[in-house]
Amino acid sequence: MSFLAVIPHIQVQGANLQTSGILLGGVPLMASTMFAHALARKLGVKDTGVIYIHHDRQDLGGFAYGRFTPAQRRGSAFINKNDYSSKNPNALSLQPTASCHLHLSLVIRFDCVIDSDVLIELLNNQRFAGGQIIEIGKVEIFEEKDLSKIFSKNIKTGFVVLDRHDVLLAYQQSQNLNRLQAFTRLLALTKDGLNHAFGEYHGLSFLSATNLGYALLEEPKTDRTGVRQAYTLDNDVIETPHAYAEPLIGLVQYVSIRQLLNFAKVQPSDDVDLSEEEQEPYQPQNPIAEPLRQLSDNPQELFWQYQWHTHNGGDVFLLRQSI
Repeated sequence: MSFLAVIPHIQVQGANLQTSGILLGGVPLMASTMFAHALARKLGVKDTGVIYIHHDRQDLGGFAYGRFTPAQRRGSAFINKNDYSSKNPNALSLQPTASCHLHLSLVIRFDCVIDSDVLIELLNNQRFAGGQIIEIGKVEIFEEKDLSKIFSKNIKTGFVVLDRHDVLLAYQQSQNLNRLQAFTRLLALTKDGLNHAFGEYHGLSFLSATNLGYALLEEPKTDRTGVRQAYTLDNDVIETPHAYAEPLIGLVQYVSIRQLLNFAKVQPSDDVDLSEEEQEPYQPQNPIAEPLRQLSDNPQELFWQYQWHTHNGGDVFLLRQSI
């Protein structure tokens, strides 16, 4: 039996806004799954999935002429003269960064029951996406069957994040584009553009891009110098494989919890006595909206899971939902 750890309303200060080398502002799904994996290792259990609920994000920086400029931070102390700017010997060098404050909730699935007090103690010393956790809500442990109750009583508001690679593939085929063209054009579509491409009642809104994995560019090597290694409790080096990799950017969708759980409401039939105000407006079936209906019926499919996949071009570490 699986158990769910509900960690609501996590406030993170100074988290990393850059989810890949070419992307700012993607939802930190990779950070959340690795966060759960780190907790599981310390608890001595196995993590089997994470649901990320977005509440708010405050990007640190400013806008000038319609362009966002991330705020930069200088070091508070120097190590040697190399830390100083080459142009100004009285100023410390800058390390280009992009940061944000996050407000999120997590539902982490473990393969066995855990002690909530031990989990809370671990959370007090954890960081999320490079940022400092400054506040969390009440941490509780539930059985997996109670997931719908969690969304109705514990985390009532927020936006869950869905994998929408199906939308990307459908748009690529219908518009006869390559994958990159379809991806960039799809993110730029307005509501009218989405209606034109997919018809009405598609359920698409708040589409975004984020890092969903990594593809290895070479075979992992243990003899590479200048990299971080793992150590035993006796400080003996554990040979740790390293490899160059490139990020894999995917399409996701933010959907409000309330909208998702009500998406599959049964339309009133002739034998149901409902007033006109109580009746839900009829929405014709649209295949693009089918994943939303499936998730509405079965919210257990909302969990993001990580897994290694072997392809002809090399191994891939990928985050996927079950649908």
